[in-house]
Amino acid sequence: MLKYYKTLIRAQKKSMIRGLVQFYIVGLGILWIFSLIGFSNLLKDNKLISLVTCLIFALFIVSGSVLFKTLQHFTLSKTFDKPAFRSLNFLNIINDSGNILKHINGMLMGKFKHYHFRIKVVKSFENYFLEIVPMLQNSMAPEIEAIFVKKFGYCYFSHLGKEVEASSTDLNNYAFLSNILSEMEDQLYAYNATPIARESILK
Repeated sequence: MLKYYKTLIRAQKKSMIRGLVQFYIVGLGILWIFSLIGFSNLLKDNKLISLVTCLIFALFIVSGSVLFKTLQHFTLSKTFDKPAFRSLNFLNIINDSGNILKHINGMLMGKFKHYHFRIKVVKSFENYFLEIVPMLQNSMAPEIEAIFVKKFGYCYFSHLGKEVEASSTDLNNYAFLSNILSEMEDQLYAYNATPIARESILK
């Protein structure tokens, strides 16, 4: 848990620094444009005030955005406390691009029988959409992937995986995700998909 919060803090620090730089430059650009069209002489008359104004503008925008992202992330992370997720005993992983306009992606990662899986949750009104991606050592041949898409209902995210719609009732069922992963496990094993090596996950 401590490692999780340290990762979250690092992700938010990255977002803050990147966002401050971006919006500081945007603020200077806005003031410069206003000075050109005669709405403000602030940039010409007092450069120090201009710099401080831009910094306050950037801090206000970035702080609000980062706070919103964090609250939204914690709200979605509570979903992982539901029985269907807890029964898997997967790790909660944070994936943040550092872009303050994008959500912090919380996801679960862990091993089920022979294969490792990555599960991302997207909330949509009353239901949830689960992006379940098996982590394989090598990509499957195109003709095999086509079979998984047509026969088993897989689709493409960053990698080949399965999208599952689930209600709160489904996620309160301990066996819900275990049954889905067990079915995916059988399909992968039947087509000789190679599980990812533990060393590759740790990189």
